[in-house]
Amino acid sequence: MWPDGVERPASLVVSTTGEGTLSSTAMFEPVRHQGEMLGALSITKRQGERVTHNEQTLVRDLAAQAGLVMRNVALTGQLMSKIEELRASRQRLVTAQDEGRRRIERNLHEAHSSRSSRSP
Repeated sequence: MWPDGVERPASLVVSTTGEGTLSSTAMFEPVRHQGEMLGALSITKRQGERVTHNEQTLVRDLAAQAGLVMRNVALTGQLMSKIEELRASRQRLVTAQDEGRRRIERNLHEAHSSRSSRSP
């Protein structure tokens, strides 16, 4: 499998002659969610060992379930990124409010000081 942002191996793209098969000793199965290809699962057996029907079924079933998992992982990553953006934005707002409050306090203090120095 490969997550978003990770380059897909060229050998899978170039070597495949049909979905789910590379040779009798290897196979791959695309991982999709709602029609979008998100990655692939692959198995490779030792030379001379064939991919069995049960192994093919297992890889296909796992790939069918992995699409939703990969989509959820991607969405969780995006959500975490947005949360960090919101935290940073909130911190900027709090800092700006604190600076504004200090400026008002200084202005009030200066106004009070200038009135006090004018009093007899």
